[in-house]
Amino acid sequence: MRRAFFAVVVLTFHGLGCSTPGPVRETRVELEPVVIGPDTNGTVRALGAVGMFKDASQAYTNGKLEAAARRFLELCEVFPESPQAPHARFNAGIALLRLGKLGEAEKALTLARELFVARGTANDVADADRQLIRCYEEQKRWDRLIPAAQALMQRVKLGVTERIEMEVRLGVAKYELGRLAEAERWLRRALEGHRQNLSVPSLQGNAYVSRAQFLIGSVYGELFTSVRFRLPVERMRRDLSDKSSFFLKAQAAYLGCVRLGHPKWSVAAGFQLGKLYEDFYDAMMEAEVPSDLSAEEKEIYFAELKKKIKPMVHRAIDVYERNLAMSDRQHDGAEWAKRTSLQLERMRGILRTEFRDIPD
Repeated sequence: MRRAFFAVVVLTFHGLGCSTPGPVRETRVELEPVVIGPDTNGTVRALGAVGMFKDASQAYTNGKLEAAARRFLELCEVFPESPQAPHARFNAGIALLRLGKLGEAEKALTLARELFVARGTANDVADADRQLIRCYEEQKRWDRLIPAAQALMQRVKLGVTERIEMEVRLGVAKYELGRLAEAERWLRRALEGHRQNLSVPSLQGNAYVSRAQFLIGSVYGELFTSVRFRLPVERMRRDLSDKSSFFLKAQAAYLGCVRLGHPKWSVAAGFQLGKLYEDFYDAMMEAEVPSDLSAEEKEIYFAELKKKIKPMVHRAIDVYERNLAMSDRQHDGAEWAKRTSLQLERMRGILRTEFRDIPD
């Protein structure tokens, strides 16, 4: 970060005693060091640690995040032992986090936390941990988020909403690391906490709660996708049973997410509902076929198969169309709406070409 020019001045005062006879006495008074240079509004001023902190805080309040972060860090460099230095570094970390400068934010917050630990201010340590967890979440550094979040939950009694959101963060981290069973446990724990506190205003329409419900669907969606139809026939029967079970569990979770009504996550869940039907269709069409079938027998096989799975194509199209309508009402979820449109066109094309001669 480029620093503005400044100079440090230590002011001293030399004075003589009164003019009455006697030895001359010199008085030396050292005042607080000051920084001379432009403040965040461009006015040249002489500021001490307190003045710099106020200047940086005002810049932050006014939305001048770059200037605020720079001034807070200047304070830490010039007055590292001042009482304001730990909180200045903490505030710089928050400003950098809001600016999306995640690496710099993590560094500032980590150093602030060390200072808080050294000073024994437990509440400040917890606040630094909270911001570091946000930073890890933004960076997708799940391996760091998990121990930090678990340690915070063990040390600090969190409020209902914060505890549930922290549980969801842990569920997300476990999911992203492929630890699906652990992810599901944390997500269900969060959803149970939500069910027990439905009247809490901050949990109504809460994005973390909706994401938890969505990811429960994703856990079973992953399991659904992992099942492939393979010969022999007995194995294929088991595959069909397992795939259908995972389908129903994923479907129920995604429907639950849609009912929560969050603008982004309800559209995301609607897309995934359509994708379940689409993926089931793809899996059936890609299922292994006995190698001893003749060309004529294979033609009959696929004709009969298409009769069975045509309803899935219709259902996928219907769900995708409904999801686009919901997206229009929600005025959000643009990314998921775009993905819905692409898959809808694919399924319409399949219906026109592959099922043209297959009766409903």
